Amino acid sequence: MIFQLNDSDREILETYRSSSSGKKDYIRSTVLLSLDQGKSAKELSEILGIDLSSIYNYVKSYDRSGLSGFISSNYLGFWGKLDSFELAALDKELRSHLHKNCQSIAYWIKENLGIDYAVKSLPSLMKRLGFSYKKTKTVPAKADKELQTYFAEDIQALIERLDSENAVLLYSDAVHPQWNTRSNYGWIPTGGEHEIKSVSGRQRINLTGTVNAQNPSDILISESETVDSESVREFLDKVEDAYLDKSKIYIVLDQASYFKSYLVQDWVYNSKIELIYLPTYSPNLNLIERLWKFMRKEIIDYEYYDTFEKFRTNVLAFFEYIDDYKDKLKTLLVPNFHVQFSKTNFY
Repeated sequence: MIFQLNDSDREILETYRSSSSGKKDYIRSTVLLSLDQGKSAKELSEILGIDLSSIYNYVKSYDRSGLSGFISSNYLGFWGKLDSFELAALDKELRSHLHKNCQSIAYWIKENLGIDYAVKSLPSLMKRLGFSYKKTKTVPAKADKELQTYFAEDIQALIERLDSENAVLLYSDAVHPQWNTRSNYGWIPTGGEHEIKSVSGRQRINLTGTVNAQNPSDILISESETVDSESVREFLDKVEDAYLDKSKIYIVLDQASYFKSYLVQDWVYNSKIELIYLPTYSPNLNLIERLWKFMRKEIIDYEYYDTFEKFRTNVLAFFEYIDDYKDKLKTLLVPNFHVQFSKTNFY
């Protein structure tokens, strides 16, 4: 059987299948899409466990009534005022364009489907279609997907050969925790508030650190007056001393000027350390960024320190007693990375 969908019908049918709530609708859609891909009716009969006659009837229904008739005839999915064909069109719209509120969605339904849909009824419809109302996620505007992908692949290949090289892979960065409580989420009685004191000071701690990609509780931290070429060179010296048993030390870091300075480059040249620089605009590929975020959540976001010294002591104690968080770090600091790029992408 030779069967082929046009591009428009294929796209709509794929969307309809992904949003189908019933098994029968899913099978009917799969039959047409699979035939379009070159599978035979006999193959589909065996794979899907349906009669050959059913497959031929689905094709006849499509040829006779078109896609609209094939989707809606005897298979109306009554979710408010929209039938299955209209639901598929709405699903396609929501997956290709971001709507900021239900008023915007109701307007689109009216303009494109000719249906007045109550705004107050749309949240439940959105949930049934598999959508949630949540914050958008920001990504660096200049992030390069291709470069990030190649980098992540190279790092994975490096991890696989670390044992054979008697090497260690570390992720490094500098962080500057500021003495100031930060507001964050928590379970608070409805209608009530939970107040946390804050200070207006701008004092901060300057830290440089590394985290071991294969042992996330293996963390080195160094405090300095400021983070510059000299403090980085001194820190790398400590790193080399900490891994005397290793033949090679790979360190992933960003392209900050103090990491790429002549002083640092010259020192590294005569060491067993090899610096691996991240692509620009790629903090998502640096494992230690997750550690900094975790530290802020545990030590800064919900706590008030009435003096800077108490603040500093608690931040440093977090790293000194890092083994207390060992179980959490095992799941948090796994070297699996989500590639980010500037092209609009909802999922």
